[in-house]
Amino acid sequence: SPGAGLSTATGASVTAAPAASTTYRVVATSPTGCQSQDSVRVAVLPRPTVTVSPRQVICAGASVVLQASAPQGLSHTWTPDTGLSAPVGREVVATPASSTLYTVTTTGPGYCLRQDTVRVVVRPAIGLRLAAEPATAPGASTRLVAASAAPGVSFSWSPAGGLSATTGPEVLATPAQPTTYTVTATGPGGCTEQASIV
Repeated sequence: SPGAGLSTATGASVTAAPAASTTYRVVATSPTGCQSQDSVRVAVLPRPTVTVSPRQVICAGASVVLQASAPQGLSHTWTPDTGLSAPVGREVVATPASSTLYTVTTTGPGYCLRQDTVRVVVRPAIGLRLAAEPATAPGASTRLVAASAAPGVSFSWSPAGGLSATTGPEVLATPAQPTTYTVTATGPGGCTEQASIV
């Protein structure tokens, strides 16, 4: 007794799962009616209150800071440690190669263990490719062609001087002098890649 939190109120072995710290008393009665009693205290430790970073979305090759905010004196261990700046700490930098679900385990003196998760979604690489048709003569135009296997990619070109357009996968370049042209490919999620050609 008390019976609250016990799997059963009788027997030599019971399972206790109290909602709060409880002192249980057991009374043993022999076949002849003799009794003996003892007690045991089951301490229920609190789980720490932890605030973890929400779901993160990054571009391929980018990094994001993951945080676990909790009372001072607690330790935080992150798993898996793939792509992390460190496996332990309140704040770590994640640079995963692919989408990853990270678990942070928080524990410390006077607290039970607590686990929380945060997913880092990695948008796929654009895979930008840039090519140019060789000019046939001074003053002739050169076709610059940008391509990507990813769907929904837009292209912008700079500098504008000597170009037939500043957007689109293909432009004609007729520069008056040697020029380095840069194309920026932007995916539907806002990720970008750049390539340049002289």
